[in-house]
Amino acid sequence: MASFRRRSKRAGTPFDCVSPNALRWLRKRITAGLGDTGEGGLENIFISRSKASVRRVINENALMDFLAPLGFKSYCLEDLGFNDQVKLFSKAKVVVGPHGSGLTNIVWAGDGASVIELLPENRLHPDYFQLSMALGHRYAAVICKGANEKGDMTVDLAEFKRCLNDVNQEAR
Repeated sequence: MASFRRRSKRAGTPFDCVSPNALRWLRKRITAGLGDTGEGGLENIFISRSKASVRRVINENALMDFLAPLGFKSYCLEDLGFNDQVKLFSKAKVVVGPHGSGLTNIVWAGDGASVIELLPENRLHPDYFQLSMALGHRYAAVICKGANEKGDMTVDLAEFKRCLNDVNQEAR
């Protein structure tokens, strides 16, 4: 069985980064049992938390107005079963989403995918940065203004556009 975290040898740090070999082993094992997981076109995915009770994007409609013409589709992951999530993310080219468990699905994305995490200014955690680095994904974060105590956020669209342009430039 694969181990996802290793004990750190650095004082004061309980764990080192996620094991890339363990993640690739997991991706291979899970996707092998699903049949066709996406030999077709690549997907630009926006993870919507509109049905969640926390960390929602207040200006999600405005963000999707910008993203839709670029080929992004919005998904509420609670509407998809596990196999469908694996299949969807195995075709991911670019994944955009607020900090939350839905971003764990980047494990299924192939090498070279890009991840843009929307982080509320009061919740700056390195989880998905570490996961992205372990998997060889390009990663960027947009720090968003918090709207309330639930971590709901407003995305600065100008900052997001700059971030997406940087990610696209790096992908070339």
